[in-house]
Amino acid sequence: MDKSNYEILQSQHHLLTQIPSYECLNGTKAASMVISAPHGGFSYPRDLYQLDEDTLRRFRSLEDIGTSLIARQMHQGKYPVLIAPLARGVLDLNRPANALDPLLFDTPLPDLPLSKEYKPYVIAGYGVIPRLSGVHEDLHKAPLSLARTRDLITSHYHPYHQKLTHLLDACRPVALLVDIHSMPDKSTSKPLADFVFGDDFGVTLPYEIRPEIDQFMTQSGHSFGWNHPYAGGYITRHYGGKDSPYFSLQIEINRKLYSRANGRIDKQAITQIATLLSQLLSQIAPALSRLGTANHAAE
Repeated sequence: MDKSNYEILQSQHHLLTQIPSYECLNGTKAASMVISAPHGGFSYPRDLYQLDEDTLRRFRSLEDIGTSLIARQMHQGKYPVLIAPLARGVLDLNRPANALDPLLFDTPLPDLPLSKEYKPYVIAGYGVIPRLSGVHEDLHKAPLSLARTRDLITSHYHPYHQKLTHLLDACRPVALLVDIHSMPDKSTSKPLADFVFGDDFGVTLPYEIRPEIDQFMTQSGHSFGWNHPYAGGYITRHYGGKDSPYFSLQIEINRKLYSRANGRIDKQAITQIATLLSQLLSQIAPALSRLGTANHAAE
């Protein structure tokens, strides 16, 4: 039986001695959008973990499986794509760098200022270094080294965000970050749509773009919604906030569309989703271009 792309990648992951800070696929000079997959990684540092089957299961429950494949296929030689190889359970790039959980470490933490909107994530066990699995099980059997954690943030967190900023700065005539994530079939026992778009309730995306997305998705035949239950995480808010020179859009993809029994990935479904989302980006590109032209004329 043929293996899916994801299964082939699975056979190459888990414990690695060296893990790159990011994987980047360059786009055209005229690109106005950057695609990011911060939770698509599935590599774990060999010096940190002894991953038995149960521990790996806990860590992998936090992975946005399939999103790195979707992002790669959305590239099409046009849009820059940035993918995190490091697993989310090791380091969550969708949190502020100082969202550290004091319950994780072997020494007291310094007093770090943290925005109040992110403190609940840390308290719940899902800071920049997650303490709990996707089903609220402990990930770590012993306290972590604060020094090693800072090394991870220095070698992976900051380079990823610096590269993302560089890619957005190079966009013309306007920059939109499209952040790709996956979600379960249900939330608190309620079925979720096929796609949930997040713009922090209208803060991170120009109002001209949303009708274009609504029209395209309605015609696609897929169910979709906005901001419930996912309005956008740190990346969406940071790169598309009121004080940012960029815009941002989070796209949550229901894993029921491509995930099969035993974690198998349907590669044909992945291709269909990537094609659909690429078409969506093409749909909104003219509106983005007009917006960039208007902004330039107003300067």
